Amino acid sequence: MKRINELRTVFVHPKSKKIYIEFWDENGKIRQKTTGKEGDEKNLKYVKEELSLKFIARLKAKTLLKERPKTIKDYAVLYLSFKEKLTRYPSIENRVNRIVKKFGSKTPSEITPLEIQAFLNELDVSKATLKDWRLEFKGILDCAVDALDLARNPLEDSKKIMRRVTPSPSRRTDSEKKPFTKEEVKILLEEAEDDLKNYLGIAFYTGARPEEIIGLHIEDCDFERMVLKVERTVSKSSLKGTKTQGSKRTIPIFEGAVPFVKSQIETAKRKGTKWLFSDEDGKRLNDIENIRGKKYRKGPWAKLLGEVNLSYRQIMNTRHTWAVLALKSKQFTPQEIAGIMGHTTLRMLWQHYARFIDQDYENVERRIDIFT
Repeated sequence: MKRINELRTVFVHPKSKKIYIEFWDENGKIRQKTTGKEGDEKNLKYVKEELSLKFIARLKAKTLLKERPKTIKDYAVLYLSFKEKLTRYPSIENRVNRIVKKFGSKTPSEITPLEIQAFLNELDVSKATLKDWRLEFKGILDCAVDALDLARNPLEDSKKIMRRVTPSPSRRTDSEKKPFTKEEVKILLEEAEDDLKNYLGIAFYTGARPEEIIGLHIEDCDFERMVLKVERTVSKSSLKGTKTQGSKRTIPIFEGAVPFVKSQIETAKRKGTKWLFSDEDGKRLNDIENIRGKKYRKGPWAKLLGEVNLSYRQIMNTRHTWAVLALKSKQFTPQEIAGIMGHTTLRMLWQHYARFIDQDYENVERRIDIFT
């Protein structure tokens, strides 16, 4: 029997020392494809047990596409294959799966703009999240356009589509979005205890994301260069890379953060763990919830805010606080602030933080002459 779309073997090329996949293609011919990976034992095991299987699965899916009308589900599988290396892949996959649940059996040409509008309206999400859903849907349909299975992507004209789509208001109130003042930061750091105290000290003085801080190793803290290396994140029980490539960075350890970092290192050494923050057994935390507690409930963070008579705010506001106070201090350029925070552009600074800076332009220095 003719063998098609099957794995034949996985081997290390004698010259390049790269790992290759050898397979029967859709016509039954034996072909080889390099994975680009070095031929060590760890990579070889990964290619044999995972990568080669995914590769063959994509071959079979591609053959099926040629044998019957292609559906949204087919193009969704193709679209996801382009995104699987991204650190945000799980959230992309969740959105795509919901689109497939609604439209999966339909061909791209069967979906009307009105159906897309109705679906987006049903989501009940904020404007920013709605944009992610639209981009995912557009990406799936773009695959159909590229395959010449759809003449024009209805989501190409996003303004027209979104005209009848109403985002839900943010679930966070204005008070919850507001950064902490210098006085509030001082009180919180004085009253906090144990891991929460050190976490807040590091968070307020670095502007790092919660998932970045609990992903730190002791060895990421370099006191010779006075920097922290942000190379991984921990969130929802998953150990992952940083949010974006730009988020993988080295950030300064400012003097104010030093006692908190050193204190937490001593705690980690006592537990015999490489993780800066861990449970009592030295195992890494699953999520910021392990330090913060449940949102809005009587966890350590909510309890601390209550004890100092502050209304509830997300613990992520430590990051917003650093950004706003850094801008107000005029000790940094906007590019330096963006770099420390892991932003590749200045757009996030102006969009999320600049509005919290007082417009005190009446008190600017009158002797400034921008032309000299």
